[in-house]
Amino acid sequence: MGKYSSSQRDWIQLFEQRGWDPLFFDCDTMSEKARRTLFYVAYEVQHQGLLGRSVRQKLSGIGWMFVKNFLPNPFCEMPALAYFFRHLASKEPKPSPKLPACPSLLELIILHL
Repeated sequence: MGKYSSSQRDWIQLFEQRGWDPLFFDCDTMSEKARRTLFYVAYEVQHQGLLGRSVRQKLSGIGWMFVKNFLPNPFCEMPALAYFFRHLASKEPKPSPKLPACPSLLELIILHL
């Protein structure tokens, strides 16, 4: 499970607190699945202080939880979720540019030029 374990744990914990099944077995409609997913995303943004891009990464791990249980990833079929993330991205600061290599590697390259 590795890097996805905390994402899956947070999802399961919130869903169980609400009395919901984490794998949506108690959901019949896609709109109810989307409503619960948006509740989770809003919780992570509002109460945990995460940026939308961080929550999107967490949903990737949660999607893997569905796949490894031989279920389709439900987030691929949620246009409301994509719209919500686009809206969040427009309100958040842009990520800082990243270096293509770590500073120690760049120093080593410069020494050998």
